[in-house]
Parts: sequence; structure tokens; C-alpha cells
Amino acid sequence: MPEDYVSECDLKALGIDPALVRILCPWAIALVGHGGVRCWPHDDLAPLFGAEGGEQ
Repeated sequence: MPEDYVSECDLKALGIDPALVRILCPWAIALVGHGGVRCWPHDDLAPLFGAEGGEQ
């Protein structure tokens, strides 16, 4: 997966529930990768990572 995308697994590893994406970032467009794992552009999820942008 390209580094500028964040997967469901990445969010869970950071302690962020992927269900929050639809609530806090409704503009983020999910792509579905191999195995049905969703991913989103990192920039679209900025509100989930706070002011510093969080870790990738």
C-alpha cells in the first residue's frame, strides 16, 4: 500500500476505530484493497491524527 494511504489495520494499530472515519471525516473516500481491507488517503484523515498529523 502506498505510504500516503492509511488502512483499517493501520488505524487499529494506532488505537483508532475505523468506524470513526465515517463520523469525523465523511469526505474521505474509502478504497478497497486485496482481501477487502479499506484504506483512505492520509490527508483526508487529518482530523483523526490531531494537530501534529500523527504517525504514519
